[in-house]
Amino acid sequence: MSRNEELQDRILEFLQAMAAPALRKFRVVGDINVMADPPPLPFRGEMTQLEDLHLDGVQLSWPHCRFQKLKSLTLIREIEISFPALLAFLSSCPSIVNLTLDLSIVDRGNETQVVTMPALERFAFNVSIRSIRFIWNHIYLPKLHSLALDPVGSEYRPALKVLTSPHPAMPTSPLPSWSLTSLGLWPNTEVSGFTGALFHELPNVRVLFLCPNGPIASSTSINDLSMHSKSTYPPSANHDGPALVLPRLTTLILAEGQCSYEAVICVSWDLLQETVIRRRDAGVPLKKLFVEYENEWADEPPEEAAWLLENLDAVGMIPKTWKLQTMNMEYTEDWCAIEAEPAGTWAFERLCERLGFTLFKPNGGQPAATSDDCTEEY
Repeated sequence: MSRNEELQDRILEFLQAMAAPALRKFRVVGDINVMADPPPLPFRGEMTQLEDLHLDGVQLSWPHCRFQKLKSLTLIREIEISFPALLAFLSSCPSIVNLTLDLSIVDRGNETQVVTMPALERFAFNVSIRSIRFIWNHIYLPKLHSLALDPVGSEYRPALKVLTSPHPAMPTSPLPSWSLTSLGLWPNTEVSGFTGALFHELPNVRVLFLCPNGPIASSTSINDLSMHSKSTYPPSANHDGPALVLPRLTTLILAEGQCSYEAVICVSWDLLQETVIRRRDAGVPLKKLFVEYENEWADEPPEEAAWLLENLDAVGMIPKTWKLQTMNMEYTEDWCAIEAEPAGTWAFERLCERLGFTLFKPNGGQPAATSDDCTEEY
């Protein structure tokens, strides 16, 4: 037994002996794989008041726990889990509002059960393409409005299918994509036509996060924002002229699918300007734009962004420290907050500051004032 294993066992034994009847939040990060019988569950599995559970690289017999009030569940880097065990776990937590799954399914079993998660609103989903449709068809999410989807693989048709088809458990229900107000996607250069097809069926998305894996995927997905809509969704009564895709989109967050501190290469300022103009002329204007951090922007934005600064309500940059290839529920919450808060307000600037976003202003491109600068005024 290694020293790490000894330490792991000691920690689990310590937690197992403890009682935490009022524990609200529990986060475990590490490479822990213990399948003893009986399992050494922290707090003997009695976590009836727990609201937030985050497991990163941890495999224990969590289905033996009691989670009566769990609202946020994160399972990432799970070593292995069978699909029946996952469904049993989810069905025991009907109050979950936020769900993050970044895992591998090792045993699909012969499950025919469909688990309804009546309270779930935000879902961050990163699984293999071969598993995505299978998992999706076994969980029904009637209140879903925020989705981060990063399929693993080069064939995205299963992902497109689940979003643009009624759920098998409710064949007369609207398309899942129609209910989304927030969406995060990781477009892939090797996958053609994905955003071009999906964007037609996103009539209510207000904030879009794109993390393409290269310049081609970036240009394609941005260009697709100017397409005329072919959706069967009922058109808006107050919209004149040819409707564009994503008619309610106000906020675009553009990052790179490269986790490095190298210069950002996916930003085409000319294409962004063309997109802003086309959407404005069509009566569906973009209002806020954030792009991924580049070191030389720390003091002022690039000259190419000057037009955008004058024609959008907010332009800024997001930090590289987001670790964009690791799924995290905080992403979707941050996107929605950025979209909802009116630009130009003290509250919006404080929100950007808290998230590590940098705001630029038209007057010389200087970043937004810090909280210290605003003390006397407010």
